[in-house]
Amino acid sequence: MRSPFLLAACALADISTTWAQDVSEALLEVPWKTNNAKVNHLVIALTPAEKISLVHHTLWPGSQNLAGYIKPIQRLGIPALQMTDGEAGVNGVLNATAIPSQLNIAATFSRELAYIAGAVAGSEARLLNASILLAPRVNILRDPFEGSFWQGYSEDPYFNGQLGAQAVRGIQDQGTMANSKQTGPSSTGASAGDTNSKVDLQVLHEVYWAPHQPLIDAGVATMMCSYAQINGVPACQHDELLNLTIRGDYNFTGAMMSDWTAAHSTAPSIMAGLDWEMGSDAYYSEPLYDQIYVQRNLSESYLNRAVHRILSMYDRFGILDGNGAEENSTALLLASKDLPQETVKTGQDASYDIAVRSGVLLKNEGTLPLGKHLSVAVLGATGLQLTNGAGFAERAFGFQNRKVAPVDALKQAFKDLKVSSAVGVDMHGTLVPRSALRTVDGKHGLIRNDSMERTHFDSTLNFQGKNSLPADVSYTWTGELIAPMDGYYRLALQRRFPSPGGPINSTDYSVFSHDYFSVDEKTVDGYRILGDGGTRPWSSPLPTTDFWDEAGTDVYLTAGTHNLSVAATSMFGEPLEIRFHWVTPEQRQKNIKDAVKRASAVDVPIVFAHADSPAQVGMQLIEGFDELIQRVAEANPKTVVVLHNADPVLMPWLDKVSAVLWMGHPGQEGGAAIADLLLGEHNPQGKLPVTYPASVNSSMTRNPDYPNRVDGQNDTAVFSEGINTSYRWYLSTNTSVLFPFGFGLSYTTFDYSDFNVIETTDSTFDVSFTLKNTGSAPGGEVPQLYIGPPSGAAQKYPGVQFAVSSLAGFDSVELSRGAARRVTFPISKRQLSFWRQVDRSWVLAEGTREVWIGTNAQSVMLKGTIEI
Repeated sequence: MRSPFLLAACALADISTTWAQDVSEALLEVPWKTNNAKVNHLVIALTPAEKISLVHHTLWPGSQNLAGYIKPIQRLGIPALQMTDGEAGVNGVLNATAIPSQLNIAATFSRELAYIAGAVAGSEARLLNASILLAPRVNILRDPFEGSFWQGYSEDPYFNGQLGAQAVRGIQDQGTMANSKQTGPSSTGASAGDTNSKVDLQVLHEVYWAPHQPLIDAGVATMMCSYAQINGVPACQHDELLNLTIRGDYNFTGAMMSDWTAAHSTAPSIMAGLDWEMGSDAYYSEPLYDQIYVQRNLSESYLNRAVHRILSMYDRFGILDGNGAEENSTALLLASKDLPQETVKTGQDASYDIAVRSGVLLKNEGTLPLGKHLSVAVLGATGLQLTNGAGFAERAFGFQNRKVAPVDALKQAFKDLKVSSAVGVDMHGTLVPRSALRTVDGKHGLIRNDSMERTHFDSTLNFQGKNSLPADVSYTWTGELIAPMDGYYRLALQRRFPSPGGPINSTDYSVFSHDYFSVDEKTVDGYRILGDGGTRPWSSPLPTTDFWDEAGTDVYLTAGTHNLSVAATSMFGEPLEIRFHWVTPEQRQKNIKDAVKRASAVDVPIVFAHADSPAQVGMQLIEGFDELIQRVAEANPKTVVVLHNADPVLMPWLDKVSAVLWMGHPGQEGGAAIADLLLGEHNPQGKLPVTYPASVNSSMTRNPDYPNRVDGQNDTAVFSEGINTSYRWYLSTNTSVLFPFGFGLSYTTFDYSDFNVIETTDSTFDVSFTLKNTGSAPGGEVPQLYIGPPSGAAQKYPGVQFAVSSLAGFDSVELSRGAARRVTFPISKRQLSFWRQVDRSWVLAEGTREVWIGTNAQSVMLKGTIEI
C-alpha cells in the first residue's frame, strides 16, 4: 500500500529513531474522545488522508499571503484556516495597523495596553481572514547579541506572563485564536536556532516555562514549540515540557504547533503532544501516514488525539458553525478585503497610545522638553523617515499615510519651532558607478547570467522602468567591486516590488530571500517576502525614499578590488527592477561634517540613531552613528539622542550628550509620539524591559568567564547562571550596568511613602504604599515590587536555587500634578514557592524575606519584610 502523499522537495529525512520511544507505548490506544460529541463524530468521519491533511502546513500558489494555511475538508464542511504573525500587528500583504513592537508594549508596563494591542491585532486578523494570530511571544530575552529583542516582552518571567495573558484576552475577545510562543528555551531568547540548551529543571519550571502558564489560565487556544533542544531533546518532542508540564501541570487543552520547520521527528513528536507540524510537511505527511497505516507501528489514536485537539479549537471559536473567515467558506482560497474605516481609526489611536507611553527617557540634563521657540536640527535617517521596525518582518507594514517622519511631525506640532535637517548617516546611497565595477577580464562593469542560459555585459547594476529585466527569469551578476580607499562602505541592493493587490506568485514557495549580494563572501539577503498578492519593502527598517525594498549592510573594505556577486529572482510575473547603491567613506565623512555644521548653528541638535535586531555588530548602533553622535555632541552640548533599537546597545557618547530618549520600534504613529514626547505634550513614562549591560564582556551571556552560555561545545549552551538570570545575575554578581531593568526618567517627580505589609490569608500578603506626583507636570510612574530569597534557605533547602531578587508586582499609575494614590500589590503563595521535581510540586519556602518597592531593579524606595 502506498501513501497518497508526496514529501516536499526540501523535506529532511525522518530522524525519529534518534529519539525512539518504547514500541509498546507507540502502539497504545491513548484517549482522544471528549464530551464534545460534534468533534468526536467529525474525527470518526474523516478518512486517514483527511486526518493527515489537517495536521500539517500546506504550501501551494494562492495560500501564501499569510504565515500558515491548513486546507479545508469540503465534504464535511470543515473550512480552510489561515494563520498570521502578529507580535506587532497583522503580518500580511494588505494594510493593517503597525502596532509598536512587543518590546515597546512591555516598556509601557501596562497590562491595559497589552490587552488593547491584542484586541487591535485580533480584530484585524479576523477581518483579514486569519483565524489564528501567532502572538504573543513570551520567550525570556536572554542574549543582547542574537536575542531578536523586538519580538518579545522582557527578560522577566512574571512580567512576560502578566502582559502575555492580557494580550491573549485581547486577541481572543475578538474571536481570533491567540498563540503562546515559543516554548523552549533557546540559548538567546530568539525563536531561531536549534542549539541545545542545558538547563536545570527547577530553572526551566520557574523561569523559562512559567510565563506560559498565565496565558493558559487566560484560555489561550494554541501554543508553539521552538527550534531549540532542551537538555538534548528537541522542544517539539519534549515529553516533560509538552505532556507533563503544559498538558498536565498547566492543564492546556488547546492545539500545540511547531515553529516553522521546527519539528524534528514523526512518532516522538506526536506522542509527546505536538499536534501541528507547521512550515513544512516533512514528518506529518507521508511519514506519519506510513507509520500508522502502512507499517502499523504507531497507534492511530495519537493522530485522532491531535486532530481532535485541532478541531476542538475550530469548534470553540465558531469555525465549524459559520463564525470564521468568510462565514467559514470551504473554498481553497480566502479573499481578504480592506479593513473598515472605524477599525483603522481604532488601530491608529491604540498605536499612538502605546508609542507615546513606551518612550523611555534615559538621560535628561534639562534640555527636554524642548522650548517651543527654539531652533532644532533633526539629524539621522530615522528622523527623516519613520522606521518600519526591525528588518525581520513578523510585523504589519502599517498604513503609509500615517507614517509621518519625526522631522515633519515636529514641524506640524509647533509652527514657531525652527526645524532644519541633515541625513548625517545615509542608509541608501547612490548608484555604484561603472568605474567601481570590473569584470574578471578587466572591463568596467559586471557579467550578468540568467536562468535562460544567456550572458550579458552590464556597465552598472541599474534596471528600472523601461530598462527593467524580463519577468520570470533568475539573474546573477559577478565581477569585482573597486574600493577607492580604506574604510566602511554602506552597500545596498534595492528592488521594487509590486504593490498589494498584485498577482499570485507562481514561482516556488519561499518567504525568505529572493535577492542577495555578496562581497568577499559576506552575504546580505533580502528577507521575508510574502508570496501572493504583492509584497512590501520589509527587508530593512527603512525602505528607500522612493519606496523600494532594500537589503543593506556596512562592510570595511581596503582600497582595491573585492569579489562581488549579486542574485535576484523576478516574482509575480512582473519585470525585475533592481539597482546596487553605496555610500563611500569619503561621502560618509562629508555627510557627518554637514550634520555637525548644522548642529553647531542651532539651539538643540536631535540625532536619530538606530540598530538592526539582531544588530550588525552586537550591542552597537549601525556603523557611523556613534561617530555622528560624538561629533555632534562635541559641537553642541545640548545634543539630544533618539534611539530606535531593540537589543541593548552601548553608548560610548552618553556622558557627552544632554538627553537620550529610547523609542524602540514605535509603529506607524511613532512620528507623532516622538514629537509629543520631545515637546512635552506627553510626559515620558516608559521603563526599560531589559537590562543594558555596561560592556560586551560584562554582559551575562557574552562574558568571557562563561564562554559556553550561548554557543558552547557541541552546539550546547549552558545556562550556568541558573535561577539568577538577566537583572538577577547583575545583582547577584555585583556587576555594573549601563541601565537596569525597569529604568526610566520623567519630566516630573514622584514621592513614595506610607509603606505597609499585611498578611491577608495564610501565607499571602498585600504590600501597599502611597505614590504622589510632586512635580510640576502630570505624568505616569511605574512602581515595581521585588522580593528577596528566604533567610536560611541554603541550610533548610540544600540544592534548591533562590533568586536574589524577583519582580512580584508592577503597575502603570497616572497622576495629575500634586495628586496621590494608594497602590497595593498582592503576593501569592506561588510567588513564595519553589519547584520540586521529585514530586512535581510547588513548595512554599519558609523563612523571612525582604520585600521592597523600587523604580527599577536596582533601586529601593521603600522596604520591609514578610515571614513564612
